[in-house]
Amino acid sequence: MRRLLFSAAGILSVVLLVWWAGCRRSVYVATEMLPHPPEGSENARLLRERPHASKGEAAVLLLRYGHQALAAAQAFETAGVPFCVTKSLPEALEHPLVLIPSDDRPIRPSEHERAALRAFAEGGGTLVLQLPPDRLTVLTGVSAAKPRRSRHRLLFRTGTDEGFRYLDQPEEKEILLASYKVRQGPWTHGLRLAPGTEPVALFPDEEETAVSRKRIGAGRVYTLGFDLKDVLLRPLARRHFDAARAALPNGFEPAADVFPLILRAWYEKSRRPWARLRALPGTARGLLLLSHHIGWGATLNAAKAFALIERPRGVQATWFVETKYDKDFLSAPMLGPALIKTLRELAADGHELASHTVSHGPDLATLPFGTGRETKETYRPLLNRRGRTIGGSLMGELTVSRSLLSGSTGTIEGFRSAFLSAADDLDEGLRRAGYRYDSSCTAGSALTHFPFRMPLRRVMDLRSDILELPMSWQDENRPEDPVDPEAVLQAFAKVSANEAPFVWLIHPAGTPQKRTALTHVLDLRPKDTLVWPLGRAARFWRARSEARFALEPDGVLRVEAPEGEHALSFELSDEILSCAADPGFKVQCSGRLVVVWDTKGRPVRVRLTWKQRSGG
Repeated sequence: MRRLLFSAAGILSVVLLVWWAGCRRSVYVATEMLPHPPEGSENARLLRERPHASKGEAAVLLLRYGHQALAAAQAFETAGVPFCVTKSLPEALEHPLVLIPSDDRPIRPSEHERAALRAFAEGGGTLVLQLPPDRLTVLTGVSAAKPRRSRHRLLFRTGTDEGFRYLDQPEEKEILLASYKVRQGPWTHGLRLAPGTEPVALFPDEEETAVSRKRIGAGRVYTLGFDLKDVLLRPLARRHFDAARAALPNGFEPAADVFPLILRAWYEKSRRPWARLRALPGTARGLLLLSHHIGWGATLNAAKAFALIERPRGVQATWFVETKYDKDFLSAPMLGPALIKTLRELAADGHELASHTVSHGPDLATLPFGTGRETKETYRPLLNRRGRTIGGSLMGELTVSRSLLSGSTGTIEGFRSAFLSAADDLDEGLRRAGYRYDSSCTAGSALTHFPFRMPLRRVMDLRSDILELPMSWQDENRPEDPVDPEAVLQAFAKVSANEAPFVWLIHPAGTPQKRTALTHVLDLRPKDTLVWPLGRAARFWRARSEARFALEPDGVLRVEAPEGEHALSFELSDEILSCAADPGFKVQCSGRLVVVWDTKGRPVRVRLTWKQRSGG
């Protein structure tokens, strides 16, 4: 019996040893061999769409299997910084700035990798690391980190680092990670620093370091005590921890715009000369996206009064239209001959028409998804006095409204939900119904004024094809609610300073005060700003997102972008004396700006003559 027990124990030991070796081998393969990410993931898409193309780019380095590139890519794309996504360490270190995303597990680089990263910094490179660092104290200067979910604020010490030079507003210098109403926010790490390492941002709740900087040779290593996903992607998915400021929804909320500004500044510091793609078209210094509603609380006469204000000023707006065809308790213009005539007049003046649902119910987020086969004949929703949509569905609201408007006035690309109600699967419904963009959330709720691709069913790690244009300012649709035009202009100035578009919703209520406010803003806006409908801005932003460019060492700006007159605008580090493009392309130079008006869907090379070349 004893021999049998020893034999069984021996066999079990061998099995466990083989299993342990297999696990060790599988971990080694998973971390060192870096298998290709699953097709359809954001990593796979970014590796395909953002390959290494020019040594002047920023690089997102997926050093380990668990690293996710989306948050960094979102920041670089918003900032207009040229970047690539790569799994190759030697390839990444050819670039002036390298960002390595975080993972829940330690990085544990090999001796060769640590030596290569240190040599990169010593040679003048900028390295950005997210926690948790592991065995990297010599490189980062971080000796320990304290993980917690109780930190609520992030404070940038703007005088300590050139990367914070664009944070010139109080709302940018300190942002919320979570409301004090919630007990737990995102995971953060208070950094304990070794001598010679500098704190440049703090968690002021506990006076702990949130971002550190270590100078190595001619370069710098920054360590972040938080995950970029929590400050960039979580708000877009409406999953932040109630981190909007109390004074919103109207006003200036740049919490998710801060890190694109910081990475932009770090990139500009890391190389000279540099070029970046501006977020505004042409030479404009501001972009006002004007929108109105036709529906509950509005009359056709009030809508026509707004149009009469805009026509002589040569501006067009987007009109989000309710397509009611059954009476319910919310009074609104019915979709009949009078409304259709008004819509056609607006379209003839260059205004854009977009959907504002059929029933305009506040319960859109709770409706069943529907089939997508709903028609006016089969879809008969009724909104009762309790605000419940009887017989409604999400696809019914989307498809029937779009069909009715398209049949009367042409192609419909945009949507805005009633009462800013957004279902978790709104992006999927918009895609199936044929929309291109949505504008149903406020900048205060998404913590950004920049357009972004809607997260796929509110998942932080996946993006849909639907573009979101968050509203920077929206008034109430009650006629008695005033609009302060000076407050609108002040917020517009702050948003424009970051190059974000300013989406303004002003209802055409039947009061002179709102007409006066609209006139005041249009007449007193800065002269170097544009006023566009939302659909035009959505097309510009899509072209900007697909554009690829590089500033070559010989002073040639190489640009590839979709076909069309997009007026892509590039800012350069030094003033331009002249520029000339390949035959057939129209370009313009103005100071440090180069505008490529039309790429014709083909690569274009712009030869630059510098007025002055400054040193790095």
